[in-house]
Amino acid sequence: MVANKLNGEWVLTSFKVTEADGWSNFPTSNGRLTFQKGNPLTYSMEITYSLNGANEVITLSGNNIISADNEYLAFYTVAGDSMIANYRMLTLTDTDLQLEEYKENGMKYMLIFRKK
Repeated sequence: MVANKLNGEWVLTSFKVTEADGWSNFPTSNGRLTFQKGNPLTYSMEITYSLNGANEVITLSGNNIISADNEYLAFYTVAGDSMIANYRMLTLTDTDLQLEEYKENGMKYMLIFRKK
């Protein structure tokens, strides 16, 4: 089951940002993503990175919904009333998690995590 594999703490090992024009950057980054099994599956994510001289922080927490085909992982607010982000799970093993997110501005984030 996908929720069982996701359960636990994941450490960010790689972060790739692809600009709308196709140019890719690998910003200096660190972070973690933690899932707690339950109904619903809950999460917290904190990632810091530096891109083009600016320091950025992604901080999310709330509930997750896994798509029926186990391909997408939707991140909702704690109240569950609003989707914050929708990630495509490219890889999920007992030790590795690779997520992809397309942003509204045409950018794409690729995040690779290793289970702690």
